[in-house]
Amino acid sequence: MTTDLGEACAAIARAVADSLDLGEVIGRVAATIPPEGVNLEAIERDLIQKAMAQAQNNKSVAAKLLGLPRGQLYSRLKRHGLDRGKG
Repeated sequence: MTTDLGEACAAIARAVADSLDLGEVIGRVAATIPPEGVNLEAIERDLIQKAMAQAQNNKSVAAKLLGLPRGQLYSRLKRHGLDRGKG
């Protein structure tokens, strides 16, 4: 992981932890995306796992932390294979 990518991931993770507006944070770190790109699916999966952990597996709370409607969180949990047990 490059330093810029690491910083971007850390900023996004802090946003989840602090319940900040992820769109605002992503906008601020977008300029730090390395030329080789990023694995957005892996970043999304990690954010969902962190939000679920912070919300103590309460999907309504996790969805709110991520700025998603609950139905979209359910779909993303399923897509990432996190809909079984505690993920």
